[in-house]
Amino acid sequence: MLRFDGQVAIVTGSGAGIGRCYALLFAERGAKVVVNDFSREAADSVVNEINAKGGVAVANYNSVTDGEKVVATAIENFGRVDILVNNAGILRDVTFAKMTKAQWNQVLDVHLQGTFAVTHAAWPHMRKQKYGRVILITSVNGLYGQFGQTNYSSVKAAMTGFGKSLAKEGARSNIKVNIVAPGAGSKMTESVMPADLVAKWKPEYVAPTIAFLCHESVPCSGKIFESGGGFVGQVKYVRSAGVFLDLEKEITPEAVQAKFSQITDFSNATDPDDDEVAPQLKQILNAKLSKEEGAMIRLKAKQAEKKAEEKEAAAAVDAGEAPKPKTKILGVGRGKRGGASKEKKRTPGEIRIQKDIAELDGGKTATVSFPEVNDLTLFNVKVAVDTGLWKGAVYDFSFKIPPMYPHDPPKVRCLTKIYHPNIDLDGNVCLNILREDWKPVLDINSVIYGLIYLFYEPNPDDPLNKEAAELFRNDPKQFAAVVNRSLRGYSVQGIEFEQLI
Repeated sequence: MLRFDGQVAIVTGSGAGIGRCYALLFAERGAKVVVNDFSREAADSVVNEINAKGGVAVANYNSVTDGEKVVATAIENFGRVDILVNNAGILRDVTFAKMTKAQWNQVLDVHLQGTFAVTHAAWPHMRKQKYGRVILITSVNGLYGQFGQTNYSSVKAAMTGFGKSLAKEGARSNIKVNIVAPGAGSKMTESVMPADLVAKWKPEYVAPTIAFLCHESVPCSGKIFESGGGFVGQVKYVRSAGVFLDLEKEITPEAVQAKFSQITDFSNATDPDDDEVAPQLKQILNAKLSKEEGAMIRLKAKQAEKKAEEKEAAAAVDAGEAPKPKTKILGVGRGKRGGASKEKKRTPGEIRIQKDIAELDGGKTATVSFPEVNDLTLFNVKVAVDTGLWKGAVYDFSFKIPPMYPHDPPKVRCLTKIYHPNIDLDGNVCLNILREDWKPVLDINSVIYGLIYLFYEPNPDDPLNKEAAELFRNDPKQFAAVVNRSLRGYSVQGIEFEQLI
């Protein structure tokens, strides 16, 4: 049986309906529960119900926009918070033409601002304890749209981007965030759902999905699920195979129009979460592409074309037709040409890294380059530090992807000499995400974010440069002075540093 003994759960909007079911199930499985609801009577009723059954619960009556107060109830009563279910919500249904700013803002305040406020208040506690489970509640109307609910659908759609980003940021602290679109009848929805549907969509049918996604054993983070009426399913994004417009020619609306049927053709669609080569429009449209990055995009375009050709050939064989002769592109493919030897099989690491590289997004802080454009497993990352003690400096890191990536973490070294508690003078990097915290669901983006974070918040409790860590812990002002000296190219403890600022 999945249990939550010793854990503390906050369920917002849990004084009635589906939120009440979440709170009752967590309590039944051993969790201490904070029952949040603006209705004192409703919150107290659920607390009394839990306590009467031998569980432990306390009430909180604050608005979710007062997130600090909601979380404070958990900390003051139980000393921690392990689980947060952002369930609170309201409806203000009206067509967009008739919607007022007040009706828009009321929904936004509760669903989006409220979810932010409570999650933001719980986040530092979860990071400190290196554990947390967060549920964001979206809606089928947020996923697919609904007439008369532009306000509600908009904020519910926002939960997917919010949740996927939180999942990436929380990975290094074992905080898992998932997004659920529940289908259940409640006081909030009974005005817009048929009575027979409300009867079949009992809130009790959704609670088990929420509970599992909040358990320590849940294997995923950043995923979207639908649950209701006994149905549980995962929702994913799908990207068409798309087209690659010729960058050597002028890109015009007419060029897009001419290819629009291919752009919208999903016969060879890919899932961005799959370990498959996928078209990368966002990189092509990036005007600041380096020469190496441009070469990688062209390589991946050829790979995508080759994949489509192979599928076409396989379909022809199945139909009893002779497949058209194909030409091997840039060494990518499974066939032979002119008696050439069989191509070397790619390692799992080479397959997965194609997806990760395509999704790199370090913003202005981190830029990627490839010394060998045909080898994705070796690349460099420049981190331009924009805040903190190392502000203004740029550091080079080398990445080497092992054959069994993502089951094995990448090998990362700092190529620029630095005075830092977590990076020694030989360039070895002490980052938990590269050691015991590594999980196959993580990616290169997670590692880059971890490296950036080292400049914002060094960790003297897990050092590689013990002298730097001790100075940072015991005399922060002197440590800052030593860092500044190293950045200006002076000698520190007999070690020469390159001038970086």
